[in-house]
Amino acid sequence: ATHFSIFTVYPDSHVESALTTSNVLAVKRVPGVAGAAAGTEVVAAVPWRALETTQNVTVDKLIATGRAAGDEISAWNTTTRAYDIWRFNGTTWEAATDAESGLTAPSATTTTLPRGTAVWYKRGGDASAAYSQIGGYVVETVATPTVAGGTTSANKPMNNLLINPFYEDVDLTKIPGASGDQIQVISTMKVYTNKGGQWGTLQRVTVSSPFGEGKQQQFVAASAITVPAGQGFWYISKGGAPAIDWKAIAAGK
Repeated sequence: ATHFSIFTVYPDSHVESALTTSNVLAVKRVPGVAGAAAGTEVVAAVPWRALETTQNVTVDKLIATGRAAGDEISAWNTTTRAYDIWRFNGTTWEAATDAESGLTAPSATTTTLPRGTAVWYKRGGDASAAYSQIGGYVVETVATPTVAGGTTSANKPMNNLLINPFYEDVDLTKIPGASGDQIQVISTMKVYTNKGGQWGTLQRVTVSSPFGEGKQQQFVAASAITVPAGQGFWYISKGGAPAIDWKAIAAGK
């Protein structure tokens, strides 16, 4: 069976229940002030389905319990190419304005988050809420996240914030990216580039010639792109929208 850990967040999180079949409920704990400093941001997974429904989860339903005044959810909007930000006022999630773009997020009650993607979750600093819990359903038949495609010709790459949904490390070299696409692993900030269907890094190497030594960029194929369990990564699309089939990737296909 495929083992999903859809709601993994870091740091200091753990699996509440092992997922070995489809449609099994899981909960992950997001450390609050009791376990992390106020203002700590973590990458949190968006469930495949919301609780008690077959639909995608809306922003106001993402954090099941343990919300604290001042908590923030930031989701990258692939249409506006900016963050949508919502802030919890102690009762409801209010749309906030992104200082960098100047854009105000849409309503939290009507905005659905793309299944299988990820958001940034920032704790506001209320020590009474030691943990926030994220819950939802695993649905293996839709275990492919929505990836927005970019274009190389118009020089408009598309950033997608995604997450490793397993409670074990995963190798991203199995993602069928287009040439020029990039992956940035958040835990290491290391960037990998796709060249002709192969993933690797661009490195500056010293080359010798009759005229002396110089620096030259060289593509070095990666044997693996390891993303730890539950940690996030950016997929920067420049040549289309790849189908990331987590079940196939977990099976090494």
